[in-house]
Amino acid sequence: MMQLIRDKAQGIFVWLIVAFIIIAFATFGLSSYLSGPSTAAVAIVNGDDILTTEYDRAYQNFQQRLQQQQGENYQPNLFPEAFVRQQVINSLITDLIFEQYLQEQDFSASLGQVQAELAKQQVFNGENKLFSKVRYREVLKQQSINVELYENSVKKQIVQQQLYSGLQDSAFVLEADVEKFKNLKKQQRDIGVLRVSNAKFKSDVKVTDKEQEEYYKTHTAEFMTPEMVSVEYAELDLEKLALSFIITDDEAKKYYNDNTKLYSSGTERRKIRHILINVNKKTDDATAKKQIMDLYQQIVAGAEFEVIAKKSSQDLGSSKKGGDLGLVSKGDNDKSFDEAAFSLEKNKVSQPVRSRFGYHLIKVDDIKPVQLTAFDKVKEKIKSELQKNKAEDGFFKDVDRMDQLAYDSSTTLAPMKDELNIKIKTSKLFSRSGGGGILSDKRVLDQIFSDDVLNQGRNSTPIELSDSQYVVVRLAKREASKQKSLEDVKTVINTRLLNEKANAVMAKFVSTAVDKLSSGIVGDDIVSDSKNTTWTRFGYLSRTQLSASDKSAIDAVVRNKAFNMSRPNKKPVIETINMTGGDKAIVVVFGVKAGVVSDTSKTEPAAISNELRGLTAANSATELDGFIAFIREKSDIKIIKQAAEQ
Repeated sequence: MMQLIRDKAQGIFVWLIVAFIIIAFATFGLSSYLSGPSTAAVAIVNGDDILTTEYDRAYQNFQQRLQQQQGENYQPNLFPEAFVRQQVINSLITDLIFEQYLQEQDFSASLGQVQAELAKQQVFNGENKLFSKVRYREVLKQQSINVELYENSVKKQIVQQQLYSGLQDSAFVLEADVEKFKNLKKQQRDIGVLRVSNAKFKSDVKVTDKEQEEYYKTHTAEFMTPEMVSVEYAELDLEKLALSFIITDDEAKKYYNDNTKLYSSGTERRKIRHILINVNKKTDDATAKKQIMDLYQQIVAGAEFEVIAKKSSQDLGSSKKGGDLGLVSKGDNDKSFDEAAFSLEKNKVSQPVRSRFGYHLIKVDDIKPVQLTAFDKVKEKIKSELQKNKAEDGFFKDVDRMDQLAYDSSTTLAPMKDELNIKIKTSKLFSRSGGGGILSDKRVLDQIFSDDVLNQGRNSTPIELSDSQYVVVRLAKREASKQKSLEDVKTVINTRLLNEKANAVMAKFVSTAVDKLSSGIVGDDIVSDSKNTTWTRFGYLSRTQLSASDKSAIDAVVRNKAFNMSRPNKKPVIETINMTGGDKAIVVVFGVKAGVVSDTSKTEPAAISNELRGLTAANSATELDGFIAFIREKSDIKIIKQAAEQ
């Protein structure tokens, strides 16, 4: 049961990470609204295609996310391509199956839920740190994203979470499981440990020169230098190119004045009063219009708007307050009402305005304009944007020309330097594991070690690292793998042989010690015959207890091992585990005491409650895993292997 909690808790955690890294960037990423159509599919799920564009985007985003998370420590070889591709395609399939299921079951999200979710996304916040509808639309517009499509994707996220939460919340823990768990949690075991030191065995063995030579001769393939290459590369980077453009303060100021909406926060609000004459079954349109015109003429003649509103307005909610509606924003009222209210000058009264309720007279008491960020606060940001805009004008033409030059002059990068003014860089020698920076990117390494570049000496095609970064590589130098000399690897061989000999002697000693303990010989007697061991009889310990009051601390690994061993039946149970530094520990369980369970709500420590929540989480994960397996089993899934491996 204890292991179930660990396994399942880890399982749901890993599932959520994979969902975040792959699905969020494949399905909800901003770029997903910009891609063109594709007719090729990597998988077909219940008749619906998963297109290569979606698959490629998810794969690339997964790789980029890993690189961003690990930075300079990123090692592509730790993430085998086949494994990553399998994870990506499986996650896309699961996502599509969920989407189909949600549609079949009519799951939906309300407008209020969508708005609440949007309000959580800080990218849409204005200067007041709150959600800004203006900022929201501007961000989407800048990214060429359709508002309706984006909000549909948010709805999709919400309903998926509804399903996940429903499945997880349906999990429960039986009372019998709770009691069993608490008994296990408070169980005690009588533990003894014989620690066998590898270092002391090493000091007793020797390795001869002849043994080293023999090992070297029989393991020559293990002592080869890796193949090494040095490359020349030409890089087009929009961000770096942008820095070469000079933007003056005047240019930045003009852009600021022409685009003030980009640097404004909040929306304009107006303090409004109105007078309403309803159009209904009792009062037709013509009658209502005549009544409102009479009131308008009275106000034009000098009557107070507030007095007329109190006396004649049929809006019961505002008439008592002189027609006061408070501060309103565009979109709060009918379109015709908004247009009139937001076109009036302060303290002016409108002509009669028709809405779905009837006829209005509108007066603007005050105007609260949008807040404009000072130019000095955004000047550098504007300059950076203008630099990038200028760079973009020629950047993609340069990319096309780079592609042509890489092909036309296939054995040199010099034309790129001459024509495109690109600095040609030369790397140090490196192996297939990568040369750091962009030379550790899998896409770049695949090109470097391709037949065209490595064996034929040709330029690579431009490698797209991102929308704003391209690189062409060619081989500058190649060093074949070669045999290392015995002198170069003597230390390594000596260490291996010492370990082998020491481990062989130690294994024999451990086997003998286990036999002695099994036969009833006490640990103290074994220690007295050997300088390589220590024996500690800890006595009864709980799962969280590190030592008895008069004993040294037990290693947590040893304690966990002891509580995973079977119960002793007349004779102690004995098992061996590997420890750090090559040591071994012989763990002996002499007896088991059942835990004494008290009232959890009053006397149990907080850890018990936390572990019980972990047990519930484990059951929740089981529910979710089971549901995923169920709907996948019912689905018609076809993976097109060739397309998925491209």
